[in-house]
Amino acid sequence: MHRIFQERPEILSPVFGVLGIAFPEKAAVYAIGTDVTEARPLARHIDTVLRIGPSDGDDNGGTS
Repeated sequence: MHRIFQERPEILSPVFGVLGIAFPEKAAVYAIGTDVTEARPLARHIDTVLRIGPSDGDDNGGTS
């Protein structure tokens, strides 16, 4: 969908104007890589992990 900006970069001019940024008269738009993997480890914490499985008939929540 973003190819339209590559083919017609001038349609971005009003947006740049609202932001107060000068838009070049002759602009070129290029697609760049979208991989945002970081070279260093990134800590990720989650709030909850749920495991869903078949019920064994107990009413104790499936814990042993």
